[in-house]
Amino acid sequence: MGRARGHARRDRPVIGLRAATADDLLALRPFRLRHGGGPPPSGVSDDLSVSADPAPTVLIGVDGDGIFAAVDVARDGDRAGLRHLVLDAATGPEGARARAFIALVEAWMIERGILHAEVPAGAYGRVLEGAGYRPEHARTLLSKSLGGAGPRVPITITDLEMRQRPTRPTPPAPGSLRVSLLRAEAPTVSFYRYLYNTVGAPWSWVDRRLLDDSALAARVTAEGVEVHVLHLAGVPAGYGELVRAGAEVELAYFGLIPEFIGRGLGWYFINAIVDIAWMTDPQRLTVNTCDLDHPRALRTYQKAGFVVVGRRASSIADPRSVGLPWPEGHHRSA
Repeated sequence: MGRARGHARRDRPVIGLRAATADDLLALRPFRLRHGGGPPPSGVSDDLSVSADPAPTVLIGVDGDGIFAAVDVARDGDRAGLRHLVLDAATGPEGARARAFIALVEAWMIERGILHAEVPAGAYGRVLEGAGYRPEHARTLLSKSLGGAGPRVPITITDLEMRQRPTRPTPPAPGSLRVSLLRAEAPTVSFYRYLYNTVGAPWSWVDRRLLDDSALAARVTAEGVEVHVLHLAGVPAGYGELVRAGAEVELAYFGLIPEFIGRGLGWYFINAIVDIAWMTDPQRLTVNTCDLDHPRALRTYQKAGFVVVGRRASSIADPRSVGLPWPEGHHRSA
């Protein structure tokens, strides 16, 4: 049945948000068909730059009348694509309840460390733009940083993949250096922040500095996440972070502490972390780099066996918001 109109706002039940249960999903299919929120036709691209998630989280807005809104959140690291957004006719694409639903979805994402959201432009473009989403890609895509307002640093991200295990032996550690590579089991937030902040400071690593301790702890101790720390004579010299998800592994973070750059450790380290990634026989190993990273990062990944599969425009939050300088040579965007 259709939703009733004309009730005073104080009589409306408080709305809520939850991940859809199996019973919700049964009710959601006819809801989406009735209100026009089904998937796009086969072969039609939704233009999102985030990777397709084979098991997106379906979030539903509920009140006393049942489901009034739904969206699929397809996560890709610290980013998410919002697909199949639908609101019932009574809620409408521009009303307060539509804006409230978007706000609840954003809060859900922020709690889980998602820092950037994208959604195809469409029937709900006006409410999304009113919530701070900005058009990209000839207005076919709307995107928003969830990491705070202020200037943005435009970047170009290069995506790479490796689909076969390398056949070469792992290169030995350089010279007579006493090198060890240990997995940090359930690292503390303070130790992880030391690694992330110290390795990433020269390259404007901002995203995880924006997370509070509870959100960061949830991320680095989540199932499938592995933090491997390189040590030189017992001193942390760098780290690599792997994220295992089904048949794929992502090298999410990789780098050396600045004092250890130029000592011949990088080539040994990248090959060692690649070998660890392949220990579970994934179908694909991925990594990305951007134009703020070390100038030899892309070449090093390619030399290690990664192949470029695409490039995309993106941006990061203002580094000054976390005490880092503005990257030299990069202009500011609103």
